[in-house]
Amino acid sequence: MKTSELHLIGVLDETIGREIFPADDEYSRFDAYDLKDNIYEIKVRGAYYEDTLIEFDKFSFNLMYAQTFGKRFLYVVQMDDMGYVFDISALYNEGYDFRWETKELPKYTEFAEKREITKVVGYISIENTIFAFKVW
Repeated sequence: MKTSELHLIGVLDETIGREIFPADDEYSRFDAYDLKDNIYEIKVRGAYYEDTLIEFDKFSFNLMYAQTFGKRFLYVVQMDDMGYVFDISALYNEGYDFRWETKELPKYTEFAEKREITKVVGYISIENTIFAFKVW
């Protein structure tokens, strides 16, 4: 897990007063969990977007995992100096339109290799944030 993601987990943990732990396995499909039955996917973006992007493979696996094991799937995105928390489980249950589409995107955003592949992505409006917090 990248240092920026670990920092975001720490700030969120401190802000909401809930112990959040990085996933035990570095290859886990979600980045963190807490003991109150939440799993977290963490993203640190380089810019602010009104509609934040979520990859379908992360969405589908984590949503199914949460449903199967009685957990809630929370998506945490840092943009600039703010963190935004989205309750993906609730949005899905409410019939939210993620506006799924295919898009050519870099295979890996954190590596020098910028080869693009086709990914299925959706969008979540910033208006659907359940909680926002300052990242220091």
